[in-house]
Amino acid sequence: MLLKDAITLHSSESYASAVVLALLSREEFGRGHILLDLWRKASDATDVSSEEMQNACDDHIEKQRRGQNSVTYRLQGASGLTKLMQDRSKAIGTPEYAELDNKLKKIDELKMKKTPPERHSTRLKAMYVDFNEATAEWNRPCLLAKDKAIDCLTDAINDYLVNRDRLTQLEILRTTDPDLAKAIGNWSDRPALPLLIWPAQE
Repeated sequence: MLLKDAITLHSSESYASAVVLALLSREEFGRGHILLDLWRKASDATDVSSEEMQNACDDHIEKQRRGQNSVTYRLQGASGLTKLMQDRSKAIGTPEYAELDNKLKKIDELKMKKTPPERHSTRLKAMYVDFNEATAEWNRPCLLAKDKAIDCLTDAINDYLVNRDRLTQLEILRTTDPDLAKAIGNWSDRPALPLLIWPAQE
């Protein structure tokens, strides 16, 4: 499993390689969602060709987009976003709450839009030595910071666990997606989805 191997690589201080595998695992999350859409299409007696399936899974950024389940902010010190979140929390139950909540939702939407191409770019930077003409510097994966790798793996693991819980808690899934729950329940030799444990961080 890519994400499990990413954890192993991070523990070996191979931070760039860990990031590459973590972000490729995110693409596989996205591929899973795309293939589920095609499965639903085929379940409705609509033909799905192998070419259509391959074309649907070709776009790296689209797979990153489909693979993201959440928005994460890492706030340090005072910032406009920090103040907005604090003000919204204090305004619960007041007329001002809706306006503040709407502002935060717009920021969330923008971040959700920007994150997939940023993750794709990060994967390429973690994978290849290349010359950046804009900065006139060489990109060197070996210089990727440990903290950046920790953030990347933490976010990927959190999203994986959300997906894992959804697909393994069949009683809940039967109420939210009965067709998928039935298909999973009838899959007698389905592989187990591991419960990933992120090692204690220093």
